[in-house]
Amino acid sequence: MAAENKQSTQISTLDGYPFTGLSGGSQTGRLTQGQNAAGTVQQVEGSVTPTTASTTGCYYQMVRVPSNVIIKSVEVVQLGGTVTTFTFDTTIGISDSTIDGSSPALQVVPSGLTTVANAYIANPAATTTGLTGSAALFSNGGAILTTANAGTWQDVTLLKNYTLANMEQPLWQAAGYASDPGGMFDIVLYETATQSFTGTMVVGLRARFMTPAG
Repeated sequence: MAAENKQSTQISTLDGYPFTGLSGGSQTGRLTQGQNAAGTVQQVEGSVTPTTASTTGCYYQMVRVPSNVIIKSVEVVQLGGTVTTFTFDTTIGISDSTIDGSSPALQVVPSGLTTVANAYIANPAATTTGLTGSAALFSNGGAILTTANAGTWQDVTLLKNYTLANMEQPLWQAAGYASDPGGMFDIVLYETATQSFTGTMVVGLRARFMTPAG
């Protein structure tokens, strides 16, 4: 096979003529912050203390971000527990707030989650369970948090349906919405097996993201 030369979207755009700089939209030679152009990365983090032996279907709202941010990474960590089982989906839900601009019409508990109050899994395709199971955005059912990796951040960004292409798209688009619903999304952990651990376990999640600039 002969040697080859390939360019990323960023390089091929910047090679365009006329070159007009960064953060100016989609014209030739222009890139937008967060969408191949450099910019400021923001971070938000949250933590919960699960109860041992909690059953399948637990819903942990970890962090909240605007619907239009571009997610660059999602990581989880656990501290303090001796873990036998802690498996979950890492995905997104609609904010349950009534004051942050999130649409009440989207704040619907999918039929598969009716035992969990305010479990507003994002539901762009109007499916019965939304973005859970095989449709989970970031990860699905993986035993990611174990005693062996306690205290170590585990990157779950690309373990299921979120792709490198999605890392250049607003979150609403990456999740499958046809247009921006506005308001806020929660990044959530949705339990997929009965938990089993000893001690007091704290689970953390951090997300890094950028806000597109026009």
